[in-house]
Amino acid sequence: MKHYFISWLARNNDFVDQQGQRQLNPQGPTLQFHEHFFTRGHYSAHLLLYSSADQKKDALQLADEIVARFGHKVTPTLLELSDVIDVNAIRSRVETWLQQFAEHELTLYFSPGTSAMQLAWYLVHQQGCCAPT
Repeated sequence: MKHYFISWLARNNDFVDQQGQRQLNPQGPTLQFHEHFFTRGHYSAHLLLYSSADQKKDALQLADEIVARFGHKVTPTLLELSDVIDVNAIRSRVETWLQQFAEHELTLYFSPGTSAMQLAWYLVHQQGCCAPT
């Protein structure tokens, strides 16, 4: 059984604007998690979710940096959402997507993403949608 770490891209916190350029934030939640907790958690991989095609470049940049710095496996994954603040739509999309991992151990990182994304993780977790049958 694999142990997956799953989070949304934190565009407002994983990146900073410096001198007019968008750069990775070394103090951002995702890099900090990988620096301090990923290895201790014995994770197989990080599934880094992003919600629209225009975020792909940021997701790839962050994933590449994690691999270069820490050697951790990161898979940027498009989980397209039509509205990042519609809790019900996010919850439905996340529940359906998570079903493919029902036989694995999952850690959902609540911090990154919009408030609605965070609430959707909480609701999905409370429902227990992905427990092995």
